[in-house]
Amino acid sequence: MTRNLWGADVDALRALARSVEDAARRLDGLRDHVDSLVSTTPWRGGDAEQFQGEWSTTLRGTVHRASSTLSDAATTLRADADAQDEASRASSGTGSPGAATVGAGATTTGPAVLLAAATGPEPSPSPGPPPVPPAEEDDDGVDDGSREDQRQESRRDTGGGEGTADPTYQVPGPAPFPNGLGTPVPGTEVDPPEPPVWNPPDEGSDVDGPSWNTEDASFGDHVKEWTARQAANALSATWPDAARNLHHYLGNSGGTLEQPVDTMLADLPELASQVAAREAQLGADAVRVAQESGADGPVTMPVNTDWKGYYAGPDQDKNWYYATGGFSYNVSGQVTVYPPDPPGGPWRYEMDTGVNYRDRYNWDGTKSTQIGPLTITDAELQEFHRKGLAQEFTMVGSSSTRHSEGTG
Repeated sequence: MTRNLWGADVDALRALARSVEDAARRLDGLRDHVDSLVSTTPWRGGDAEQFQGEWSTTLRGTVHRASSTLSDAATTLRADADAQDEASRASSGTGSPGAATVGAGATTTGPAVLLAAATGPEPSPSPGPPPVPPAEEDDDGVDDGSREDQRQESRRDTGGGEGTADPTYQVPGPAPFPNGLGTPVPGTEVDPPEPPVWNPPDEGSDVDGPSWNTEDASFGDHVKEWTARQAANALSATWPDAARNLHHYLGNSGGTLEQPVDTMLADLPELASQVAAREAQLGADAVRVAQESGADGPVTMPVNTDWKGYYAGPDQDKNWYYATGGFSYNVSGQVTVYPPDPPGGPWRYEMDTGVNYRDRYNWDGTKSTQIGPLTITDAELQEFHRKGLAQEFTMVGSSSTRHSEGTG
């Protein structure tokens, strides 16, 4: 089975290898320093003997395994970078590095090694569930069991309106207009409506109630969290929005993060086509409403549709697949309808709208996701939230104003 290196920046992979190797050396130094303290300390008594025993039988081995795993990961990262360079030269006939698919013999696990239970069994005051093994990958390198796959069908149809799943992280707003159109008023201007109220279609880690920082983080958890940060750094040039959102999650603020909707529309042509079709339908509906009202001059209607679910799959754009996957969008603004001029001609409309976006950055805790060279389970990422190392957050965004015209 071939596997993908995902086009990660080989210089970034090598820089990550150096950083990982430095961390391994620091752990070795820490182990040696504690060895010295344990052997020379004047501390005596039962507590001292208990600590010395735990260090010798458990903790020292844990630190050693972590250091060895980091060293192995650094070697693997360099091998990944070398294999990607070689595959690029072979496929392009040039010496320039770039994205490539390599054979089954190449090592592509990279930082994923660190996210295994490399530190060995380790006691934790509040242990969570064991990590879920990664699901088997397809030949295209995208894990069929990623966090969005199991929500794909529901998110296509679930927009997050007033009656949907979780009001805890509600983004306030008015109710949407029936069929997306408000009451027509004479003239060419109306007050622009705010996007409608939005509730997340799923609860993420909080399915059983608030869960942030409800468990204690172990040494191994901190190693995993550090590794995820380095992986996000390595991916920042290839998948900038996925990397930015992962960094914000690991930043642990839980604050709302704006998403670049104009970029999203440019990168996701299927989404752009859906939006354009919705706008055209709104224009045609507005003409019909104006005709039925007997308007003899321009009339304007506010536009505010209900939320519609959309799924940005890996076949569309992997950056947005990992940055958001399934999300909700709506269209808001205004549409002005003009009667025929001269009489007998077509009615026409002019519409100025924006596309609004909502989603929660969360992990369902049951599957695995490959983020660039890093394979990480949802359970591990969700544990970061529960252990206070990261925090789920709301994502919002609005496009620039879009102008469209038509007849009806």
